[in-house]
Amino acid sequence: MLTTPFLGGRIPIPAPRTLAAHAAQYLSLGRTLDLKRILSPFEKQASLFDHLKAKGQAPRVVLSTGRCGTLALQTYLETSHQLYALHRNGAYMSRPAWTLWHHEQKHEMFYRLVTGRIDADSIALDIQTLMHFLAPDFRVALTLDRPLTMVAHAWSTWWPTWMLLFEEVRFLHLQRDPAKVARSWLSKKSQYDGQLGPRSILTMDMLPYVQCAMVGDPKHQQVAWSLFFQTLFNGLAESFAGKDRVTTLASEDLFSRNPSAHAALIRFTGADDLSRESYEETYATPINDKQDLIDGDLDPVMIQQWIDALPSLFQRFAAQPNC
Repeated sequence: MLTTPFLGGRIPIPAPRTLAAHAAQYLSLGRTLDLKRILSPFEKQASLFDHLKAKGQAPRVVLSTGRCGTLALQTYLETSHQLYALHRNGAYMSRPAWTLWHHEQKHEMFYRLVTGRIDADSIALDIQTLMHFLAPDFRVALTLDRPLTMVAHAWSTWWPTWMLLFEEVRFLHLQRDPAKVARSWLSKKSQYDGQLGPRSILTMDMLPYVQCAMVGDPKHQQVAWSLFFQTLFNGLAESFAGKDRVTTLASEDLFSRNPSAHAALIRFTGADDLSRESYEETYATPINDKQDLIDGDLDPVMIQQWIDALPSLFQRFAAQPNC
Protein backbone atom coordinates (compact mmCIF):
# COMPACT_ATOMS: atom_id res chain seq x y z
CA MET A 1 0.00 0.00 0.00
CA LEU A 2 1.34 3.43 -0.93
CA THR A 3 1.68 5.92 1.90
CA THR A 4 2.58 9.55 2.23
CA PRO A 5 4.05 11.49 5.19
CA PHE A 6 1.76 13.87 7.05
CA LEU A 7 2.01 15.59 10.42
CA GLY A 8 4.97 13.47 11.45
CA GLY A 9 3.34 10.12 10.61
CA ARG A 10 2.33 8.09 7.60
CA ILE A 11 -1.17 7.62 6.24
CA PRO A 12 -2.48 5.46 3.39
CA ILE A 13 -2.95 6.96 -0.04
CA PRO A 14 -6.60 6.33 -0.96
CA ALA A 15 -7.67 4.86 -4.27
CA PRO A 16 -9.69 7.24 -6.47
CA ARG A 17 -13.04 5.67 -5.59
CA THR A 18 -12.18 5.84 -1.89
CA LEU A 19 -11.44 9.55 -2.09
CA ALA A 20 -14.67 10.10 -4.01
CA ALA A 21 -16.60 8.25 -1.29
CA HIS A 22 -14.99 10.41 1.39
CA ALA A 23 -15.85 13.60 -0.51
CA ALA A 24 -19.44 12.39 -0.86
CA GLN A 25 -19.57 11.73 2.89
CA TYR A 26 -18.22 15.23 3.60
CA LEU A 27 -20.83 16.88 1.38
CA SER A 28 -23.69 14.68 2.57
CA LEU A 29 -23.01 15.38 6.23
CA GLY A 30 -22.24 19.05 5.58
CA ARG A 31 -25.60 19.59 3.90
CA THR A 32 -27.41 18.51 7.06
CA LEU A 33 -25.78 21.31 9.05
CA ASP A 34 -27.36 24.67 9.84
CA LEU A 35 -25.06 27.25 8.27
CA LYS A 36 -26.59 30.13 10.19
CA ARG A 37 -26.00 28.36 13.50
CA ILE A 38 -22.42 27.55 12.51
CA LEU A 39 -21.71 31.19 11.67
CA SER A 40 -23.70 32.65 14.57
CA PRO A 41 -20.63 33.01 16.88
CA PHE A 42 -19.27 35.44 14.28
CA GLU A 43 -22.02 38.03 14.02
CA LYS A 44 -20.46 40.05 11.19
CA GLN A 45 -19.71 36.95 9.13
CA ALA A 46 -23.23 35.63 9.66
CA SER A 47 -24.71 38.93 8.48
CA LEU A 48 -22.31 39.01 5.54
CA PHE A 49 -23.33 35.49 4.54
CA ASP A 50 -27.01 36.49 4.63
CA HIS A 51 -26.28 39.45 2.33
CA LEU A 52 -24.34 37.26 -0.08
CA LYS A 53 -27.14 34.72 -0.28
CA ALA A 54 -29.76 37.44 -0.72
CA LYS A 55 -27.69 39.03 -3.49
CA GLY A 56 -27.28 35.69 -5.21
CA GLN A 57 -23.56 36.28 -5.70
CA ALA A 58 -22.08 32.82 -6.16
CA PRO A 59 -18.27 32.84 -6.20
CA ARG A 60 -16.14 31.54 -9.06
CA VAL A 61 -13.20 29.34 -8.06
CA VAL A 62 -10.25 28.17 -10.17
CA LEU A 63 -9.01 24.63 -9.49
CA SER A 64 -5.44 23.76 -10.51
CA THR A 65 -2.18 22.14 -9.43
CA GLY A 66 -0.37 25.45 -9.52
CA ARG A 67 2.11 26.51 -12.23
CA CYS A 68 -0.76 26.49 -14.73
CA GLY A 69 -0.81 30.18 -15.60
CA THR A 70 -3.13 31.50 -12.90
CA LEU A 71 -1.31 34.85 -12.71
CA ALA A 72 -1.93 35.40 -16.42
CA LEU A 73 -5.56 34.41 -15.86
CA GLN A 74 -5.77 36.90 -13.00
CA THR A 75 -4.38 39.63 -15.25
CA TYR A 76 -6.99 38.90 -17.89
CA LEU A 77 -9.95 38.66 -15.50
CA GLU A 78 -8.97 42.03 -14.02
CA THR A 79 -9.88 43.63 -17.35
CA SER A 80 -13.53 42.87 -16.62
CA HIS A 81 -15.76 45.33 -14.77
CA GLN A 82 -18.15 42.52 -13.90
CA LEU A 83 -15.80 40.44 -11.71
CA TYR A 84 -13.84 40.89 -8.50
CA ALA A 85 -10.88 38.59 -9.21
CA LEU A 86 -8.26 37.79 -6.58
CA HIS A 87 -5.01 35.87 -6.59
CA ARG A 88 -3.44 34.68 -3.38
CA ASN A 89 -0.57 37.18 -3.66
CA GLY A 90 -2.91 40.06 -2.84
CA ALA A 91 -5.64 39.22 -0.38
CA TYR A 92 -3.87 36.16 0.95
CA MET A 93 -0.42 37.26 1.99
CA SER A 94 -1.56 40.52 3.58
CA ARG A 95 -3.14 38.63 6.50
CA PRO A 96 -0.43 36.50 8.15
CA ALA A 97 -2.56 35.41 11.11
CA TRP A 98 -5.42 34.28 8.93
CA THR A 99 -2.97 32.70 6.49
CA LEU A 100 -1.62 30.48 9.26
CA TRP A 101 -5.11 29.44 10.37
CA HIS A 102 -6.20 28.90 6.77
CA HIS A 103 -3.16 26.68 6.06
CA GLU A 104 -3.52 24.62 9.22
CA GLN A 105 -7.24 24.04 8.72
CA LYS A 106 -6.67 23.22 5.04
CA HIS A 107 -4.15 20.52 5.98
CA GLU A 108 -6.49 19.08 8.59
CA MET A 109 -9.36 18.98 6.11
CA PHE A 110 -7.25 17.06 3.61
CA TYR A 111 -6.16 14.63 6.31
CA ARG A 112 -9.79 13.94 7.17
CA LEU A 113 -10.80 13.54 3.52
CA VAL A 114 -7.95 11.15 2.83
CA THR A 115 -8.54 9.01 5.92
CA GLY A 116 -12.33 9.27 6.02
CA ARG A 117 -12.35 10.84 9.48
CA ILE A 118 -15.22 13.21 8.84
CA ASP A 119 -17.47 14.70 11.52
CA ALA A 120 -19.90 17.61 11.85
CA ASP A 121 -17.74 19.71 14.18
CA SER A 122 -14.76 19.60 11.81
CA ILE A 123 -16.89 20.54 8.81
CA ALA A 124 -18.31 23.45 10.82
CA LEU A 125 -14.77 24.65 11.52
CA ASP A 126 -13.94 24.45 7.79
CA ILE A 127 -16.96 26.65 7.03
CA GLN A 128 -16.05 29.15 9.75
CA THR A 129 -12.44 29.30 8.56
CA LEU A 130 -13.32 30.01 4.94
CA MET A 131 -15.91 32.68 5.76
CA HIS A 132 -13.72 34.30 8.40
CA PHE A 133 -10.67 34.46 6.18
CA LEU A 134 -12.45 35.80 3.11
CA ALA A 135 -14.89 38.12 4.86
CA PRO A 136 -13.07 41.33 3.78
CA ASP A 137 -13.03 40.17 0.17
CA PHE A 138 -16.69 39.20 0.23
CA ARG A 139 -17.50 42.68 1.54
CA VAL A 140 -15.62 44.29 -1.33
CA ALA A 141 -17.41 42.04 -3.80
CA LEU A 142 -20.77 43.08 -2.34
CA THR A 143 -19.82 46.75 -2.47
CA LEU A 144 -18.76 46.44 -6.10
CA ASP A 145 -21.76 44.25 -6.86
CA ARG A 146 -19.47 41.72 -8.55
CA PRO A 147 -18.99 37.99 -7.85
CA LEU A 148 -15.80 37.07 -6.01
CA THR A 149 -13.48 35.07 -8.28
CA MET A 150 -10.65 33.14 -6.55
CA VAL A 151 -7.85 32.39 -9.00
CA ALA A 152 -4.90 30.94 -7.04
CA HIS A 153 -4.47 27.17 -6.83
CA ALA A 154 -4.46 27.31 -3.01
CA TRP A 155 -8.24 27.66 -3.09
CA SER A 156 -8.64 24.35 -4.94
CA THR A 157 -8.34 22.59 -1.60
CA TRP A 158 -11.59 24.06 -0.39
CA TRP A 159 -13.97 23.09 -3.19
CA PRO A 160 -16.17 20.85 -0.96
CA THR A 161 -16.53 23.72 1.53
CA TRP A 162 -17.28 26.21 -1.26
CA MET A 163 -20.08 23.87 -2.35
CA LEU A 164 -21.57 23.73 1.15
CA LEU A 165 -21.61 27.51 1.45
CA PHE A 166 -22.77 28.37 -2.07
CA GLU A 167 -24.98 25.98 -4.00
CA GLU A 168 -24.39 27.84 -7.28
CA VAL A 169 -20.59 28.21 -7.01
CA ARG A 170 -18.82 27.81 -10.37
CA PHE A 171 -15.48 26.09 -10.89
CA LEU A 172 -12.83 26.31 -13.60
CA HIS A 173 -10.63 23.20 -13.65
CA LEU A 174 -7.44 24.55 -15.20
CA GLN A 175 -5.13 21.74 -16.33
CA ARG A 176 -1.64 21.54 -17.77
CA ASP A 177 0.70 18.75 -18.88
CA PRO A 178 2.10 17.41 -15.56
CA ALA A 179 5.62 17.18 -16.97
CA LYS A 180 5.47 20.91 -17.74
CA VAL A 181 4.13 21.60 -14.26
CA ALA A 182 7.08 19.70 -12.79
CA ARG A 183 9.59 21.64 -14.87
CA SER A 184 7.97 24.89 -13.82
CA TRP A 185 8.12 24.07 -10.12
CA LEU A 186 11.75 22.98 -10.47
CA SER A 187 12.75 26.24 -12.13
CA LYS A 188 10.95 28.45 -9.60
CA LYS A 189 13.50 30.59 -7.80
CA SER A 190 11.27 31.46 -4.87
CA GLN A 191 11.25 27.85 -3.73
CA TYR A 192 10.13 28.55 -0.18
CA ASP A 193 7.92 31.56 -0.68
CA GLY A 194 5.31 30.73 1.93
CA GLN A 195 3.30 28.28 -0.16
CA LEU A 196 5.87 25.47 -0.19
CA GLY A 197 6.89 23.23 2.68
CA PRO A 198 7.29 19.58 3.71
CA ARG A 199 3.95 19.56 5.54
CA SER A 200 2.15 20.52 2.35
CA ILE A 201 2.41 17.26 0.42
CA LEU A 202 -1.34 16.72 0.54
CA THR A 203 -1.96 20.21 -0.81
CA MET A 204 0.24 19.53 -3.82
CA ASP A 205 2.90 22.01 -2.75
CA MET A 206 5.53 19.60 -3.87
CA LEU A 207 8.83 21.33 -4.52
CA PRO A 208 10.76 20.06 -1.45
CA TYR A 209 10.13 16.54 -2.69
CA VAL A 210 10.93 17.31 -6.32
CA GLN A 211 14.35 18.66 -5.43
CA CYS A 212 15.60 15.26 -4.26
CA ALA A 213 13.43 13.16 -6.57
CA MET A 214 15.23 10.34 -8.38
CA VAL A 215 13.60 7.54 -10.32
CA GLY A 216 12.86 4.79 -7.82
CA ASP A 217 13.28 7.11 -4.85
CA PRO A 218 10.26 7.20 -2.48
CA LYS A 219 10.16 10.98 -2.71
CA HIS A 220 9.85 10.68 -6.48
CA GLN A 221 6.69 8.65 -5.97
CA GLN A 222 5.39 11.22 -3.47
CA VAL A 223 5.78 14.01 -6.01
CA ALA A 224 3.98 12.03 -8.69
CA TRP A 225 1.29 11.26 -6.14
CA SER A 226 0.93 14.97 -5.39
CA LEU A 227 0.23 15.82 -9.02
CA PHE A 228 -2.09 12.87 -9.44
CA PHE A 229 -3.97 13.57 -6.22
CA GLN A 230 -4.61 17.24 -6.97
CA THR A 231 -5.80 16.47 -10.49
CA LEU A 232 -8.04 13.70 -9.18
CA PHE A 233 -9.34 15.80 -6.30
CA ASN A 234 -10.08 18.77 -8.56
CA GLY A 235 -11.79 16.49 -11.06
CA LEU A 236 -14.16 15.22 -8.38
CA ALA A 237 -15.71 18.68 -8.23
CA GLU A 238 -17.41 17.99 -11.56
CA SER A 239 -18.87 14.74 -10.21
CA PHE A 240 -20.58 16.58 -7.37
CA ALA A 241 -21.22 20.05 -8.80
CA GLY A 242 -22.24 18.88 -12.27
CA LYS A 243 -20.91 19.73 -15.73
CA ASP A 244 -23.02 22.87 -15.94
CA ARG A 245 -21.04 24.42 -13.07
CA VAL A 246 -17.55 23.07 -13.87
CA THR A 247 -15.57 24.23 -16.89
CA THR A 248 -12.45 22.23 -17.79
CA LEU A 249 -9.76 24.09 -19.70
CA ALA A 250 -6.15 23.41 -20.71
CA SER A 251 -3.54 26.07 -20.05
CA GLU A 252 -2.02 25.21 -23.41
CA ASP A 253 -5.24 26.30 -25.14
CA LEU A 254 -5.21 29.64 -23.34
CA PHE A 255 -1.59 30.40 -24.22
CA SER A 256 -2.14 29.37 -27.83
CA ARG A 257 -4.97 31.95 -27.79
CA ASN A 258 -7.51 29.41 -28.90
CA PRO A 259 -10.91 31.07 -29.54
CA SER A 260 -12.73 28.18 -27.86
CA ALA A 261 -10.69 28.73 -24.69
CA HIS A 262 -11.76 32.38 -24.67
CA ALA A 263 -15.39 31.31 -25.02
CA ALA A 264 -14.93 28.85 -22.13
CA LEU A 265 -13.67 31.65 -19.87
CA ILE A 266 -16.74 33.72 -20.66
CA ARG A 267 -18.99 30.77 -19.80
CA PHE A 268 -17.16 30.22 -16.51
CA THR A 269 -17.19 33.84 -15.38
CA GLY A 270 -20.48 34.96 -16.88
CA ALA A 271 -18.72 38.23 -17.78
CA ASP A 272 -19.51 39.47 -21.27
CA ASP A 273 -16.92 42.28 -21.22
CA LEU A 274 -13.85 40.00 -21.43
CA SER A 275 -12.63 41.24 -24.77
CA ARG A 276 -10.86 39.17 -27.40
CA GLU A 277 -8.26 41.94 -27.77
CA SER A 278 -7.27 41.78 -24.08
CA TYR A 279 -7.23 38.00 -24.33
CA GLU A 280 -4.78 38.09 -27.23
CA GLU A 281 -2.59 40.64 -25.45
CA THR A 282 -2.50 38.81 -22.09
CA TYR A 283 -1.67 35.41 -23.49
CA ALA A 284 0.93 36.63 -25.98
CA THR A 285 3.53 36.19 -23.20
CA PRO A 286 4.57 32.52 -22.82
CA ILE A 287 3.47 30.70 -19.66
CA ASN A 288 5.86 30.99 -16.68
CA ASP A 289 8.07 33.38 -18.63
CA LYS A 290 9.56 35.10 -15.58
CA GLN A 291 12.86 36.59 -14.49
CA ASP A 292 13.13 34.63 -11.21
CA LEU A 293 14.15 31.24 -12.60
CA ILE A 294 16.99 29.02 -11.44
CA ASP A 295 19.92 28.64 -13.82
CA GLY A 296 22.35 25.76 -13.95
CA ASP A 297 21.96 24.21 -10.49
CA LEU A 298 19.62 21.34 -11.36
CA ASP A 299 20.63 18.01 -12.87
CA PRO A 300 18.81 17.91 -16.24
CA VAL A 301 19.25 14.13 -16.56
CA MET A 302 17.62 13.50 -13.19
CA ILE A 303 14.80 15.91 -13.98
CA GLN A 304 14.11 14.26 -17.32
CA GLN A 305 14.13 10.77 -15.76
CA TRP A 306 11.56 11.88 -13.21
CA ILE A 307 9.37 13.53 -15.82
CA ASP A 308 9.54 10.49 -18.11
CA ALA A 309 8.39 8.26 -15.26
CA LEU A 310 5.29 10.34 -14.43
CA PRO A 311 2.86 8.60 -16.83
CA SER A 312 3.59 5.10 -15.52
CA LEU A 313 3.32 6.27 -11.93
CA PHE A 314 0.00 7.95 -12.63
CA GLN A 315 -1.27 4.67 -14.08
CA ARG A 316 -0.08 2.84 -11.00
CA PHE A 317 -1.88 5.21 -8.68
CA ALA A 318 -5.09 5.05 -10.71
CA ALA A 319 -5.08 1.25 -10.84
CA GLN A 320 -4.29 0.49 -7.21
CA PRO A 321 -6.97 -1.41 -5.25
CA ASN A 322 -9.24 0.23 -2.78
CA CYS A 323 -7.46 1.05 0.51
